[in-house]
Amino acid sequence: MKSKASIKGHPLHPILVSFPIAFFTGAFLLDILAFFTAEKSFLQAAIYAETGGLIFAVMAAVPGIIDYVYTVPPKSSAKKRGAKHALINSLAVIVFLTALLLRLKGEINLIVLLLLDHCTHRGGSLADGAMICETVQCPWHGSQFNTKTGKVLAGPAKENIRVYTLTKEGETTLLML
Repeated sequence: MKSKASIKGHPLHPILVSFPIAFFTGAFLLDILAFFTAEKSFLQAAIYAETGGLIFAVMAAVPGIIDYVYTVPPKSSAKKRGAKHALINSLAVIVFLTALLLRLKGEINLIVLLLLDHCTHRGGSLADGAMICETVQCPWHGSQFNTKTGKVLAGPAKENIRVYTLTKEGETTLLML
């Protein structure tokens, strides 16, 4: 399969996907710096980094959609994998957009942002992972966890993730940490 969205034969989608990953990682590192130094400029930079990640995620999606529609053969296993990939990444963008909006409103605690969703195997951020039904998958090594109980559903992780109950004005929600 030859990509329809390419420059000089180089497909754009795999090139562009590294940018949102870099921006989201940068936002996480800036949050850590802000936590340990109490410097407000790090929080502002984290907002810019998260916004950049969202922008590049959408930019990476455009050539991905073009390739999905015009390059991937219909009724193939690649078409099914591409559809799952698009769905998972769309959900990830929604999660990051929600986190950004909560961050801008000041309705989310920095410690929650820092501790939100990490894999017990090697510490990969589950916030970047795929979430389908009540299962979240670590993007680094593929460990899967039940989001309600925290139990490991698939390895290499052996330890469950911690799940806490969060109550806000009469509403009860589970928070994975």
